Amino acid sequence: MLGLPDTTLDDPYAAKHKFAPEESPCDYLERRHSQIMRCITTRNESIQLEDYGVTQQTDQMLQTSAQEMPPDWWLVPNTRLKQRPAIISEGEKLETTLRILFQIAHFNLMIPLHFPYMLRSNCRADHEYSRAARSNASREFLSRYINFRCANEISFCCRAIDFSAFTACLSLLLAHIERWYHDADVVDFLVHQRASDRALIEEVIELMLEVDHSDSGSLLEQTASILKALLDMEADAASRSAGYLKSPSADSSGDACRNY
Repeated sequence: MLGLPDTTLDDPYAAKHKFAPEESPCDYLERRHSQIMRCITTRNESIQLEDYGVTQQTDQMLQTSAQEMPPDWWLVPNTRLKQRPAIISEGEKLETTLRILFQIAHFNLMIPLHFPYMLRSNCRADHEYSRAARSNASREFLSRYINFRCANEISFCCRAIDFSAFTACLSLLLAHIERWYHDADVVDFLVHQRASDRALIEEVIELMLEVDHSDSGSLLEQTASILKALLDMEADAASRSAGYLKSPSADSSGDACRNY
């Protein structure tokens, strides 16, 4: 609106204290996310979008950030509640909430990073990595979004995270819709994820409607209706596809079994 750039080339954290992951995981990851977000925005506003190397470099930054965190930090919160004391302090609840939010933010950055290569008609072989990475990030995001929305320890309302969940659902649904129009010889890396992905999206729709149950006709209700329509479109595309419930190598599976 003001004609100002979305980002600046200056790195506000470059000259400041560098947090080590083991000292303050959340602070470290927050600063790394800020740098990565700046790279994505800069790429989107320039001709660098056509330079896949820029996307690969940014993806490498995300990989490095994730690998530098303690491995157990990436566990989905509440997966080991049975092994923890029955009474959890408010500070621990807040820490758990912040951790899952930072995990959500991490996977949320991967989606717009690889989204531009989703529906390109001139998709190159190396763009297949972006398609797989985007779908995996969407799946990881949604599993944590569901966990976050189902954890009622702390009251929380944020439309931004709901919109990001919509984007992740949209990413997965478009990937599944597109796969039904691939040639039979194209490797289908989503073939075993369709049922679970649809279940994830259906759960997200239910959660959106529960969160927004008091406001009929609101934005979340409209968002849920869009996702329902896309689920129907994907199911229709699946029913029309000659490759439904058939893997690309199904014709040669018998020979493969005999050779084995």
